[in-house]
Amino acid sequence: MSLISLPAYILQTAFTTFFNTAGKPRMGLITAIISGLAIFLLDLILVAFLKFGINGIIIATITSEYISAIIPLAYFARKNNKIL
Repeated sequence: MSLISLPAYILQTAFTTFFNTAGKPRMGLITAIISGLAIFLLDLILVAFLKFGINGIIIATITSEYISAIIPLAYFARKNNKIL
């Protein structure tokens, strides 16, 4: 893990706990699945097709970590009438 992706990792970990507390553990699972698919597809595109090598892996990893941080951030930032 690089320092660039550390904030995304912290957000992802915190929001997974928030989803569980809010009674929405499935949202945490969906976020993890989307992140996993994103890293798979980005690795495939950046390494296999565009020949970025190790730099492609790094870009894919950081991007997928930010994807997994932005999804719950958007979920919890939206207007909601419920307490959790």
